[in-house]
Amino acid sequence: MIQLRSTAALIVVTALFFGCRTAPEPIPEAPPTEPEIELELDAYQSISLFVAAGDPEEAIRAYQEARLDDPDQPDTIVLLAGLFLSAGELSEAARNLELALSRDPDNVDGLFLSALLEGYRGDKKEQEQRLRRVLELVPGDARAHAALGELLLEQRRYREARTEFEAVLEGAPDDFVSLIGLGNVHMRTSRHEEAEKVLSRAIEVEPDFSFAYLDRSRSRMLQQNLHGAEADLDTAIELEPDFVWNYLDRGRVRLQRNNLEGARADFTRVIEQDPGIFLAYAYRARAADGLGMRAEAIADYERALEIRPDYHTAYTPLGTLYYETEQWSKAFEMYQKAAEQDQSNESLPLLAALSLKRAGEQRRAADYLGRATQHIRRDGPFHQMVRYYMNPTSDTLIFRTVDREQDRVTKARLQFFLASQYRIQERHNSANAVMRLAEENGIPGLIETRLAKHDLDAYRDKR
Repeated sequence: MIQLRSTAALIVVTALFFGCRTAPEPIPEAPPTEPEIELELDAYQSISLFVAAGDPEEAIRAYQEARLDDPDQPDTIVLLAGLFLSAGELSEAARNLELALSRDPDNVDGLFLSALLEGYRGDKKEQEQRLRRVLELVPGDARAHAALGELLLEQRRYREARTEFEAVLEGAPDDFVSLIGLGNVHMRTSRHEEAEKVLSRAIEVEPDFSFAYLDRSRSRMLQQNLHGAEADLDTAIELEPDFVWNYLDRGRVRLQRNNLEGARADFTRVIEQDPGIFLAYAYRARAADGLGMRAEAIADYERALEIRPDYHTAYTPLGTLYYETEQWSKAFEMYQKAAEQDQSNESLPLLAALSLKRAGEQRRAADYLGRATQHIRRDGPFHQMVRYYMNPTSDTLIFRTVDREQDRVTKARLQFFLASQYRIQERHNSANAVMRLAEENGIPGLIETRLAKHDLDAYRDKR
């Protein structure tokens, strides 16, 4: 039984599991709308080494008994290595395993533990070779099958990994490592209901293992069971209150559930514990933005980009916040970077040019559009808007283009850009009329819809 609450096991958890558990990858690049939080699954991390560490008291007892019989036998030395492993002394564990295997190269327990340590140190090829050697010596070794399954899962060899886990579970249906591994195979192959069932069984087997709840929460998130996902994360946090990534995941769930204050509190906890996690700033910025805290949102996005300058997901929302706070040059910079990253979004170059226009830099806006819009379809409505923005002397053609547009999203975006040009020209009646259409016909979360509402509110406040 895994002893999560014993001191030595906690050392192993900290040194092995928390140290190697991969941080969540950045969320996908922002689409044209302000996106909901999307779950990006972590690279899987093995728990076999943690499980092998086991109960330190049992390791001590086994070693003491063996030492009395024959302290120099390879089996005794392997037991000593296991004791060092339970205490988190990896270098001593490795040294003793090397000694044991030099005396008995086919010592199964020594090969198995050394394989796990090789994997922890990053030599996956050697790890696989040693695990397969264990299976040559003992074809039904459940530990080796499960550990090999985890290695294959880490390498995204999902079909092979599933075979290994299912081979173990046929004979040992409560094997914890294989249940966790198979649940993660299902999750990564879009079998989310099956993943939840298998991970629920793992939780029944080991109810005090926090990462089982974390994994099940992700399978529930992928099924949009946000209530269940948050409940699992609450339990994971109760079991391991100092593991920072649980708070990040719960904050993401709370964002989706529109619990912005709760989400912001979770992200703040992450930042207080580890101020180098850029995602915590990016997510906290979203929560602050949703709460109308523009200055705080801007500061958090800026900090995220200080840590990760290539975090292009932040460009568009930060550009929008700069636009709303009339920081036109900064808005242009962010929208320009976003347009360079996502050339499929024909709206972004226009947002960048509009920022320059609002700053009074009409010529620079036209020059920018002349350079930056080669990818915009020449037979499409956005190309007509680009031409109008470069030479806004007559609106007859563009008005007809906007009026005839059938796609609701495209129409709302074009209405915003047309109304914004009217605003710059101080044709406020026309601007207000078309801007209201952009707001009314728009889509919740669409940037242009948001900016249309902001424009109307700002115009009303200035009168």
